[in-house]
Amino acid sequence: MRARTGNCFLDYETCMECFERGKYRSRTTSQYHGLTDLSALCSGKAAKSQLLAIPESKYHAAKFGEVNAMVAQWSLILLCYSIAAAIGGGLYEHIVLTPMWSKSPPSSFSIIQPTTGVPLQRFWIPVHASITLFIILSLVMTWSDMTVRRLLLVALVSYILMRVWSFLFFIPELLAFQKVPLNSAPSAELAARVSKWTFWTWFREPLDIISFLFSLLALYWLRR
Repeated sequence: MRARTGNCFLDYETCMECFERGKYRSRTTSQYHGLTDLSALCSGKAAKSQLLAIPESKYHAAKFGEVNAMVAQWSLILLCYSIAAAIGGGLYEHIVLTPMWSKSPPSSFSIIQPTTGVPLQRFWIPVHASITLFIILSLVMTWSDMTVRRLLLVALVSYILMRVWSFLFFIPELLAFQKVPLNSAPSAELAARVSKWTFWTWFREPLDIISFLFSLLALYWLRR
């Protein structure tokens, strides 16, 4: 459906396309191609939908809001993927790698040697960096939504507890195990330390799962 106004002869779709490109927006936002009402440029669909000229400030605010919503959604999606990768990597480490390097210490410590063993840091450093980045970004972008904010804060607290526990006990012990000479004699004290490490490390997984579930809930609530 077309309408003739002044020197314009445009249909509704063309009007909207030009409006989206900013073709009809003037500096003062009071006129759009010499018109104060975009619906005057069109008839039919535009008149029925009561499409009015939008002030430039509101136009940019709407666009900015769309971008914010997209960034918030994708940051939550990538956060869920990152935590899922941490859970999967943790399970693989517990089920496959840990039994191998803890089987007969210290000779079995060859699995975790920084130069000849499995390069665990190449996996864990990017994963935890991603989780940290996306959980902070998600909180910033969704802070105004109280429900999403609370869900993400629970996920963050659970993740912080896991990381603090790792930095205080698991990482220092693992680094100490790497420094033990492989040809040194086995000892009851070393075996007890290894047994303690392998027992308590399983309790880090529930903290990751809590972070994952609450991040999923936050994403679900955001998309409602």
